[in-house]
Amino acid sequence: MTRPSRRRKSIALITTALVAILVCGLAAAPIAGADGGAKTKIVIKSLKPTGASGQLISHENKCEGGGRKVSLFRLDDFVSVKIKIVYSNSDGSWRTKKDLKAGDYFAKVDATPGCRYATSKTQTLK
Repeated sequence: MTRPSRRRKSIALITTALVAILVCGLAAAPIAGADGGAKTKIVIKSLKPTGASGQLISHENKCEGGGRKVSLFRLDDFVSVKIKIVYSNSDGSWRTKKDLKAGDYFAKVDATPGCRYATSKTQTLK
């Protein structure tokens, strides 16, 4: 056996081992949000120059309940600018009191144990 073929075999063996480690490592690690948690929907019900309000909707009461982090974003060209962070009420409603300028807005609710994250449809404030 010549040196170049030993090198090729060594490289092939190392590559195979690395692929096996990566595949096993990825398969063993849970993917964030893939815990089978309940789906959540977030909607913007009102978008005015004085603020925004909306609702969390889920078939699981705990996913609608109070204390979920809601972020309001404005789209500036291709960049999402975080405008305000608020927390949902016990009935799933949320409200921001912030002066808003004209533009496109969307809201996002963060994932919590057993509840998935969600983003709303984009709405335009004129």
